[in-house]
Amino acid sequence: MCVSAMPVAILLFGPLADVVSVETILIVSGVLLALVGERLKLWGQA
Repeated sequence: MCVSAMPVAILLFGPLADVVSVETILIVSGVLLALVGERLKLWGQA
């Protein structure tokens, strides 16, 4: 999974960075990552 995640991320975030600022992408992805982490913690899977 990790081997294929980097090319997929490049394909997704590369063109997105032309439309939206990189700072915004980092903030949104960080917030989403924190939400997923909290959700897993609440479910007892972390």
